[in-house]
Amino acid sequence: MRLICSGMASHAPIPPMRCPSGHGYCVIRISQIERNSGRHYYRCKHGGCEFFMWCDHLTHFVEWESSSNCCCEKEAKITTLECRVAELEEELKQCQSLLKKARMIAKVLPEAFSFLKIYVAKDESDGGT
Repeated sequence: MRLICSGMASHAPIPPMRCPSGHGYCVIRISQIERNSGRHYYRCKHGGCEFFMWCDHLTHFVEWESSSNCCCEKEAKITTLECRVAELEEELKQCQSLLKKARMIAKVLPEAFSFLKIYVAKDESDGGT
C-alpha cells in the first residue's frame, strides 16, 4: 500500500503524521463508511496501537498556520522530507517482506534439488525408458 502525500479534495497536501505512541509514521487511509465516505484519516501501522485521527483536523491547523504566515521555505522542505521518509519506510517494509519470502524459498531449495537428483538417478537406472 502506498502512502498518500498529495492533496485532499480541497487544496492542502496531507502532511505525514507520526504515531504519538512512537510507532513511526502513520498510514493514511480513506474512509469507506457512508457518513464519512472519501474522508482521509491517520491510522497507526502497529497492530496493537489504537491511534486514529482525521487528516482534515491536522490539515485545517496547517492551513491556519500558513495563512498566518508562520510557514517558511524550511518548513515546506521539512514536510517534503517527512513525506519522503514515510514513503521510504513503507518501501522498506515491502522489501523486508520480499526478503522474508526469498529466505523461505532458499530454505526449501536444497530439499527440492535433493528430490530432483533422486528422480534423475532413478530415470538413469531404468535405462532412460
